[in-house]
Amino acid sequence: MSDTSLTIGSANRLIKSLPKIPHTATVGMGMTISKPEALNSLVRNLREKGTRLVLDASALIPRVIPEIAESDTIITPHVGEFKRIFDEDVGTSENDIVSSVSRMATRYKFTIILKGWLNVIADENGKVATIKRSTPAMTVGGTGDVLAGLVAALYTKLDSAFDASALAVYFNGLAANIALQQVGLHMVATDLIEFLPKVMMTFDKISDQR
Repeated sequence: MSDTSLTIGSANRLIKSLPKIPHTATVGMGMTISKPEALNSLVRNLREKGTRLVLDASALIPRVIPEIAESDTIITPHVGEFKRIFDEDVGTSENDIVSSVSRMATRYKFTIILKGWLNVIADENGKVATIKRSTPAMTVGGTGDVLAGLVAALYTKLDSAFDASALAVYFNGLAANIALQQVGLHMVATDLIEFLPKVMMTFDKISDQR
């Protein structure tokens, strides 16, 4: 896009420039949004084309909720972004955090991954999974971007938004553990990308069916 921030015009040009309709797309990371209408236009156009969405970072604003409610969209907020989009604190206890995330997921009927010391995955049907952060080193910038990309990648292979979300959080944590062993607490987000194939390789299975 020639614009320095997302506008309705640049959103429309982006949609038109796509060589084919994407199965899944991530929106928000590294993005400056000029007006909420621009984000809504992009989200609406992608959804109308049947694209599954993973929203993170700048895309997590209250005005986007009507565009993604009752959909197969996944959002990946940290605690601050959760507060921004829902105007609600998650609380501090494990029970409060789980309750807050599950309530918003069932209210708006999409899947939420809350990132933090306690990662909470919740969907519109009240299904919940929790995975505690594997290492404090994961607070480094960019690890959430890696997670959002991983969620989208798995979502292209799995029908369930919940399953794709839970697996992505799990794999991301395993990669962080390897990175911690290899480079210590000074790990950066790109270390996760390096070690994710090693993590996922242990789950590979080649069918012998013809």
